[in-house]
Amino acid sequence: MSNKKLAKLLLVIFMVEFLAINLIDSLYYGVINTLLFGVGIILQLLCFVFIQEVGKGKWFLVNIGLLVLIPLLFIFNLPSTTYEGGKVIVQNEIINDEVTFVSTDYKLIQTTDNSSWFIGDFMYHYEVEVSGEKLFYVVNPTNGSSRQLEEDFFRYDR
Repeated sequence: MSNKKLAKLLLVIFMVEFLAINLIDSLYYGVINTLLFGVGIILQLLCFVFIQEVGKGKWFLVNIGLLVLIPLLFIFNLPSTTYEGGKVIVQNEIINDEVTFVSTDYKLIQTTDNSSWFIGDFMYHYEVEVSGEKLFYVVNPTNGSSRQLEEDFFRYDR
């Protein structure tokens, strides 16, 4: 395969990686810290330029290494639950069968709990109505633990 064809193939793979990372991040409501993955893709693009200009060699091996490393890091560092998965966790915690999730614009609460470079410091926020009473829960996306709040975290913003 010629250098130009190889470079075009690598460019397509980079774009697919970039789109996949951002689409999957949208399922987690932006909890994933995509900055580090973006830096890795920029490094891949720089290697791409060197492969086009210089040809195969050490840049090709660096590029292949990044091509394997970035998706593996992304997959192994995904949060344990999505926003919708957090709803199931909250519903399982509430004993009552009549649970209604209230749709709000407030999906995330910023925290300082997470110690991961790849997952942002956020918890999922839920407003739930049970038997006419409003309850508020947070779910940690990294480990799936939930906690009931005493009052609405966003009470001053509404």
